[in-house]
Amino acid sequence: MLSILDGQRRYAHIAGLRGDEVAPEILGMGKIMSDESLRRALSALVPNLPKRCDEAQRAACLAQLMKSTIWMDTALSESTREALNTAWILDADSSVKLLYGRQIGAEIGYNPRKSGQPSHTLHTLLNQQCSPGA
Repeated sequence: MLSILDGQRRYAHIAGLRGDEVAPEILGMGKIMSDESLRRALSALVPNLPKRCDEAQRAACLAQLMKSTIWMDTALSESTREALNTAWILDADSSVKLLYGRQIGAEIGYNPRKSGQPSHTLHTLLNQQCSPGA
């Protein structure tokens, strides 16, 4: 979910979030799973239907698909219910601050202007309550 909120579209992009210490802490997460762990977990929800299968296998796969769909609908509803009942906006901004010389905490990472240059990544999060009717 954090990957989706961060605008990622591929499983491989999750690896970029594993180095982020701020976002998981804000969300109360202990760690971020790897993209391979996520693939394995999601593949159990909807098993692949073999090209050649009998009716019993087809029925078992469809039953698993139905159970997974019900579970995902329920989980999504439970995870968003509170947020949808609260009028708020979370504005998240991640900025790269170029550094020169040797500074504490500087790491070589994604830097759009100077690749390979050490930098700090600044995270700014603003949570705003909206007034009713706004």
